[in-house]
Amino acid sequence: MQKPFKLRYASQIAGTFVILALTLLMVGIFVASNQQGWFDGEFTLRTKFGVKTGSFGLREGNDVMIMGTLAGRVGQIKPNADGRMETTFIIKNSFKQFVQKDSIATVRKKFVAAGDSFVEIEPGQGSEVLNGDYITCSKDEEIMETAQALLSDVQKVVVPMVEEVQELLEHVNAILTDLEEGKGIAGALINDPALAKDVKEVVHNSNLVIKESQKTFRETTRLIRAAQKSWFFRKHVEQDVNVDELLSPLYMSDDALASLRDFAEDALAQARAENKPVRIAHNACLVGYTKLLDGKHKEVQLLLDEARVELASAGRKVTYPILLEAELLRKKGQDKAAMSLVLRAMKDLKRSERELHVQCLLMIADILCDLNMPAQSRESLKDASYYVKKLKSPAVSASAEHIMGRIHDIEKDYKNAGAKFDDESQLRRNAGQFHAMIAALDSSAKVYEKLGDHDKSADRYFRAGRSLLYSGESKAAENRLQKALFAAKKSDNEYIANQATVILNKSRE
Repeated sequence: MQKPFKLRYASQIAGTFVILALTLLMVGIFVASNQQGWFDGEFTLRTKFGVKTGSFGLREGNDVMIMGTLAGRVGQIKPNADGRMETTFIIKNSFKQFVQKDSIATVRKKFVAAGDSFVEIEPGQGSEVLNGDYITCSKDEEIMETAQALLSDVQKVVVPMVEEVQELLEHVNAILTDLEEGKGIAGALINDPALAKDVKEVVHNSNLVIKESQKTFRETTRLIRAAQKSWFFRKHVEQDVNVDELLSPLYMSDDALASLRDFAEDALAQARAENKPVRIAHNACLVGYTKLLDGKHKEVQLLLDEARVELASAGRKVTYPILLEAELLRKKGQDKAAMSLVLRAMKDLKRSERELHVQCLLMIADILCDLNMPAQSRESLKDASYYVKKLKSPAVSASAEHIMGRIHDIEKDYKNAGAKFDDESQLRRNAGQFHAMIAALDSSAKVYEKLGDHDKSADRYFRAGRSLLYSGESKAAENRLQKALFAAKKSDNEYIANQATVILNKSRE
């Protein structure tokens, strides 16, 4: 008798499922291994530490980072024949192109001053490394140097003041002793109650003056520290200008930009008279930015040429003129050429050059928006987020919010676009960039108009128009207030409609 079908083919069916499951498992393992770089292959670099430094707190298995990406791990750490500690960096082959013979490995902490150590290898300029090559390794001393400099500044201010206070106290003690013993003028005062009363009042008033002086000192110290933290003041101190650390005047407050216009050309003339190449380049670029904002593109190009020549004569290769040239190309509508320049500039940057990193990445993200490439712009903005947080500058944060607003606008996510432009306008206000704040309010009003939220659109146009009117720009103000009035009527917002009407009538008087 023939077996039923399900019994006859049960073994074959079960075998088929087993083979299929094994095949899927192998495919999954293969895909996962490719994603994790298991078959990527590895190469090894070696490094020696100083005799007295130990291994900088590194441990076997710590991360090795290249270009902000996990590229490998630290190998076994052991003493060598010279009595020094030595270790290896085991790195994926795909990262070999970013490591040169003159690359420097820096040991850092994950949480700036705490946490596990990791190694960051910065690309160099020399030839590509070979398997087993030695590279230089150092410890990140930036935090300690900053802390020591701050302590030194505080000591210079506080120690003399403490000495003065001590001297004052010694004099006061001497006077009190004289009063108690009846000696000298102080002793004579004891016998004259009226004079004694006057002296007490003087001493009381002196104590008040001292307290006020201490308060003033604390306030002055706070202001000095704030000024030291401000990139605008810090970058324009006369000592040792480092052109590569300058942040674009496009991030300045309106007041700071007005001050820049006043002194930049005079500073450039003085630098030319003194024949100081680096300072000439520095001030030529600053003047160039003011000319760029005024739309004087030919003058910007002449200043750029001057900056390049002066820097070449000083043997300096810097990024700042390249960024100004990229801004000039953008103004001319040559976005791709501008992005190419910025990408070239980034190759020469070190991780510690935060100001320049954030300028480059934000400019690339903004250009990608111009080119209608929101996904790529988002990636560049994500890369910039580390530096934006580190700088803690409202103007820089506002630029990041502006770009995110543009990305949402391109993606037709008008609700989030409006929220981002609103955040930008508040940050611009905090940074003192009132013209940029008005532009952000305009952007917000436009996207809310696209969303059909005429109430918010009316509010943003009204705020922009009011700011323009009280800034003395009546023609531009009238344009925004007319738009606010139109949107307010659509949303039945009587308050804004009435306010816009009143202000319009006042501006026409």
